[in-house]
Amino acid sequence: MSTLLSPELIQSMIDDARFCSEFKFLCNPPKTAKAKGCGSCGTVNTAQVDWNQVKRNILGMPDTSRNRLKELLGVPALIVYYRDASGRQQNTTI
Repeated sequence: MSTLLSPELIQSMIDDARFCSEFKFLCNPPKTAKAKGCGSCGTVNTAQVDWNQVKRNILGMPDTSRNRLKELLGVPALIVYYRDASGRQQNTTI
């Protein structure tokens, strides 16, 4: 049974020290461009995790690292939906 690599799953990996120690890019995940604050209420928006870039980082890992990731997650396969460099949605199973 395959598991979807969702933002929630990625966030749980970011929060888990086991994943951070094995996959350094999860310690300081890539962020989207920082947004400006709200003019009427004065709150400042913070940069969000760039989920697409994290997924592309995972897809770019060597097979041994991908297998270790699946082992730590306890899943046989991961389904990854992401946007490629031209903005088209792609999917793959690792």
